[in-house]
Amino acid sequence: MSPDPTAQKPEDESTATERWHAWLQVPGMKGERAALRRAQQVEEVFGVTAYHALQPRLGRWNRPLTAARIAMALATIRQDRTESPAEGEDADGMPDKPVSWGVTLGRALAVMAPSGKRRVSKERLRLLLSADDPDQFLRLLRSTLGLLDDRAPVQDVADVVGAWHTPSLRADVRRAIFLSYYRSLPVSEIDNA
Repeated sequence: MSPDPTAQKPEDESTATERWHAWLQVPGMKGERAALRRAQQVEEVFGVTAYHALQPRLGRWNRPLTAARIAMALATIRQDRTESPAEGEDADGMPDKPVSWGVTLGRALAVMAPSGKRRVSKERLRLLLSADDPDQFLRLLRSTLGLLDDRAPVQDVADVVGAWHTPSLRADVRRAIFLSYYRSLPVSEIDNA
């Protein structure tokens, strides 16, 4: 097994989740990452050592099923897309409020593909965000993350998957993703819908 996923310099500002994700990308962890990627059912993750390295470090999301779904989602991401919302901006774009989960993911979903189309269409976004069941959402999210060239905001994806287990948080995250996605589009693209 490779070194401890949380072993970092004190000045490192990355979260434990981001450090775990970086650890999962090292060559010696290829089998662990593959096992998480191949898992189709949450229960399959409990036999993967990398899951057990992540679960106790998740803080508010450390419940076993929630942590397993987070591990499954993060294993599909090859590179962390670190993009922060504008300082003081939340999902409503209002200053002086805490940043909402889903804002950076929504922006990542709106990125243009080399073909000139959005990597994630408005229709696919609606399908993804219409899922209420955490397992259905995870399945759709994993396939959607593949459209981003396996590059997504690791911490935001973890928080979105974690929040999806609570109906009131799910509604807030759903709203944040929709708002940040549509705010990332040029007005001409919205007007021509």
